[in-house]
Amino acid sequence: MTGTGTLQNAMSHRIPAALAEIDRRVTPRLTETVVRQVQEGLTAAFGKFTVSLRGIAVGRGQPVPYTDNERLYLDKGKVYLKKRGSWLASGGALVSAVPNVLVLLAVHRRLAGITESAAGPNQGLVRGAFIGL
Repeated sequence: MTGTGTLQNAMSHRIPAALAEIDRRVTPRLTETVVRQVQEGLTAAFGKFTVSLRGIAVGRGQPVPYTDNERLYLDKGKVYLKKRGSWLASGGALVSAVPNVLVLLAVHRRLAGITESAAGPNQGLVRGAFIGL
C-alpha cells in the first residue's frame, strides 16, 4: 500500500466492527456506573446533555422528565432530545461533542424504562450515526 488515502480506505471497513466491539464491551459497564450515580442523586454530564433524577437537560434548559421524553436519538451525526407533544426536538448537539454518546443513549433507556432489544443496547446505531456509511 502506498499513500495515506490507501491506508485509510483499507482500514475504513474495520471501523464499524471496532466501534461495535467497544460498544459491546465498554458501554454496559459505564452505563451501570452512571445509572447508579444518578440514582444516588448525582448528575452526569455528556457534553451539552445533563442526566439527573429529574430528567435530561440540554444546555442550560430545564430537565425534561423521563415521562415527557418521546425519545433521545441520533440523526445525521447529531443527538436530539424530543419532548412528547413537541413538533421539534428540545435540543441537540453534534455526536462529536457528546462524550460517550452510546452510554448517554443507554442511560436514557434505563432511566426512562425503555426495553433494549435482544440484539444489544446500541445495535444498528454505530454504522450510520458515526461514519455515515
